Amino acid sequence: MLSYQKHPRALSEAGLRQLVAKALDKGWVREVFHSEHERAHRNISDEDVMYGLERPDWVFGAPPDFDSKHKSWEYLVKTCDLEGVELHLKIVPNVADGTVKVITKF
Repeated sequence: MLSYQKHPRALSEAGLRQLVAKALDKGWVREVFHSEHERAHRNISDEDVMYGLERPDWVFGAPPDFDSKHKSWEYLVKTCDLEGVELHLKIVPNVADGTVKVITKF
């Protein structure tokens, strides 16, 4: 018999909001190298990222996308920065440990 592993379900918007809120509260939101260094020329500060995720009015910018290479769901969040300028964040939550990684920002 052939067996395969099916990837876990994507989080709902409410589930993602709950996980992000907890990660923000605990200080468990981090940027990966690409977001923090390779996208640094965009002049989007860490404070802009945190502010955008803390806002109650952020929305999905696209349906969740499963990254089969890293075996994780990626979520595009549309929000705004401290100055009110539109901000898009691609994030990867880890349900097992409650952390959130910001993998790109624009």
